[in-house]
Amino acid sequence: MIRNALGRTLGTGALLAANLISLASMHGQQAAPAARLITSAVNNSDRVALSGSIRKSLSHATDLGAAQSSLTAKHVMLVLNRSADRQAALDQYLSAVQNTQSTQYHHWLTPAEYGARFGASTDDVQALVAWLQSQGLTIEKTSAAANVIAFAGTVGQMQAAFSTQIRSISVNGEKHLANMSEPQVPRALAPAVKGLLGLDDFRPRPGVQQGPAAKFNATTGRIQPDLTEASSPPYLYIVPADVATIYDTPNTALNTAYKGTNYDGTGVPWRNIEYSQSADLRH
Repeated sequence: MIRNALGRTLGTGALLAANLISLASMHGQQAAPAARLITSAVNNSDRVALSGSIRKSLSHATDLGAAQSSLTAKHVMLVLNRSADRQAALDQYLSAVQNTQSTQYHHWLTPAEYGARFGASTDDVQALVAWLQSQGLTIEKTSAAANVIAFAGTVGQMQAAFSTQIRSISVNGEKHLANMSEPQVPRALAPAVKGLLGLDDFRPRPGVQQGPAAKFNATTGRIQPDLTEASSPPYLYIVPADVATIYDTPNTALNTAYKGTNYDGTGVPWRNIEYSQSADLRH
């Protein structure tokens, strides 16, 4: 089975973006319909490559042969593009929502609101879904944020749909599956596609380095928070409430300085957003 290293953003997400900007709604703002980026008929034989879809580390990989075409590939993601106007509007919103002097400060959006204001056009999403289905692939989900289409199929179907080769390889003694050529999409669809994630089984590795143990306060019976040691480099010990305060989390149980509507995550869906190697997947 191939499992994509997601996010690998949706920081457009994401990917990955990401998919979510959560939590509270912004009222009184209606977005104009998104401009279509797919403006011509699809010719499946006229294709362009999605650049940046091959890992740099694969230049040192040992090819072990073709991957089994019957293997299942799940949660592959087509990351969608947005028009220049919507990108400019998103950049402006991201600046305003973090500006304490702005009327939009901390006016968060739900995924659906995000999609309506900054996502791909409904017509483009429908066109891409139709093309994926025409290639025999199964749609798993189209994101409410209108920035990702998740789908599944076999390795053989993925290779045929995207005119690429998925190989069994060895990297630093570890066996993996990965596409060894840039995936391609019909030229007519390319303006609406930012990238493709999930044609390999590489997973992100944590970059954290474990520091020394925190100091236990025998009097209070707790780990002592907010303690910076006189060491090189210094280590800062924090508890969940410290993190909530630092990031001004809208939860009064953890962030006692917060004044406003309290959010504890009840009823809010979540996704696990991981590492992305594409610099394009910033929002």
